[in-house]
Amino acid sequence: MEKELQQVNCPLNDERVIAMFGGVCGATYDCEGIPVFDTEFVKSIISKVTIQNFDDICKVIALKKGTDVWLNNACALLENDMCTFQDVIGCKEDVLEYLERKNMDLESCSRIADEVARGSLSAGSINLMKECGVSDWYIDSCSKIKYLVTREEAEESAMQSYQLAYGKCYHI
Repeated sequence: MEKELQQVNCPLNDERVIAMFGGVCGATYDCEGIPVFDTEFVKSIISKVTIQNFDDICKVIALKKGTDVWLNNACALLENDMCTFQDVIGCKEDVLEYLERKNMDLESCSRIADEVARGSLSAGSINLMKECGVSDWYIDSCSKIKYLVTREEAEESAMQSYQLAYGKCYHI
């Protein structure tokens, strides 16, 4: 059945499917049997955020697959109202895009995103981030990360889960 569902052309922001992922605060979470989303770890992430769209599903996958990205990092930031779910770092490209918005040169953005993704943020990179006005909470979050997935990896996994949820919602 999974192979058949991968052939399904489904809209990525279908409200009924998003709601299955806990898309509305207090919505019934209905992802039992959906790979990745039926784990206790992911359920704990979902309990703290509101899934609004496919990108949020990708971010949950990235938070799950990274090392030291959710626990004692993004989770604490959200609990302490330091940032929104959209602001937390989930994948390597989140770091790159954030630094670009701070008007850092592209070469430095790319190097720092690579360092963060590998868990090896250098003192020089931290200083450059401070010079560009990067918030202390963001630098601290980057420093804690040991491994980040790429957005492509998160999207691929999210698409498989989303298509199965779509099939569960409309065809089962």
